[in-house]
Amino acid sequence: MSYLDYIKEKNAIEDNIELAINPESKIPYTPLFCTPNCQHNHHHKYQDDFWKSTVDPRAERPGICFLEGLKNAPVNKNTKNLDNASPANGLGAMQTPIDLDTNIKISDDFQDDVFKFNYETVNAKESLKFNEAGDAFYYELNAKSSKEEDHESFFETKTISLFDKHIEKAKLYGMQYHFHSPSEHSIDGQLLDLEMHIVHSVQSDLVGEGKDKSQFSNGVMGFMFKCMPDSYFDEIKKENPKVDIEYHDKFLADLAATEE
Repeated sequence: MSYLDYIKEKNAIEDNIELAINPESKIPYTPLFCTPNCQHNHHHKYQDDFWKSTVDPRAERPGICFLEGLKNAPVNKNTKNLDNASPANGLGAMQTPIDLDTNIKISDDFQDDVFKFNYETVNAKESLKFNEAGDAFYYELNAKSSKEEDHESFFETKTISLFDKHIEKAKLYGMQYHFHSPSEHSIDGQLLDLEMHIVHSVQSDLVGEGKDKSQFSNGVMGFMFKCMPDSYFDEIKKENPKVDIEYHDKFLADLAATEE
């Protein structure tokens, strides 16, 4: 992306944000870019080839593979060919993209009973930034202060104990959030329309060298979306009045049930 292209796209995004949040605006607006299930009746503007999925070679998938950015990834028989990389023998080799298999049994012996979160209200136009290295837009979090105790956006979890057995829980502080369209990860080999990532830093006293420290410095919370017409949800509600359509996906409903 050239600098002029960047300015043009940035201005277009800001104009769309302004139009969306302006309560006096009655002009219907269409998205800047289309997802596979776009419901608008117009000439679709796709950014990526949505027919690609985890079965395609990494170089052909939408987005940027995480491993290519790991300069310190070990070089061995598993990491020479990125399509056959093994997480057991290559650091981060399969960290992303991940294919979520819905046939995998959901663990019901772990309870994140300390989980809590809070996120600040963000002015999308003011917090919009551009990462030239990653060629992507993102939105800043906790930009008002560099002190952790002043950070509004965070979540606390015991999930870290599944990987760092010596750490009971941790707070992760929001740094920024961004979007991938289509999704970076997939479910049963299929990419979804949109994925939001909230990037966090692990609480500072757990980061660094030492046996009491975590192996992680950052954590990302991801949310995946699939675009569906309103009629889809209306039909579900009509056929099953007691169903909570917020969790219409059975896999997500089963996963949510384990936290109750």
